[in-house]
Amino acid sequence: MKQSIFLCLVFWLIMGCSSDSSDPTPGGGMEGENDACEGTSFTYDSDISSIINTNCALSGCHVDGNTQGLPDFSNYQGVFDRRTNVNSRIASGNMPPSSSGLSLTDAQKAAIDCWVKAGAPE
Repeated sequence: MKQSIFLCLVFWLIMGCSSDSSDPTPGGGMEGENDACEGTSFTYDSDISSIINTNCALSGCHVDGNTQGLPDFSNYQGVFDRRTNVNSRIASGNMPPSSSGLSLTDAQKAAIDCWVKAGAPE
């Protein structure tokens, strides 16, 4: 009897870990990184500019005329030209710098990531 219960438990565990044909994600696994942006449509003007303007394009940072030689992110073209670098620095946690006291939410990071992956539309 104990052996039957053990075998049923093992079978249940194996079946629970295998892919389910009704699972909407390819391969039955967890949602992939590429799927995270599916169904989203972020634009610079509607979504990204407010994130950049409140966290990056600030006095002493990424604005025209800064004394540190940093790129200007006060307009679309400045961000667009550096979009890949912006995305990787944000994803790695390097920007905004911790010394600024600013931080991005996971939703803001995801929005920038999806925006860049979609070609960074204005």
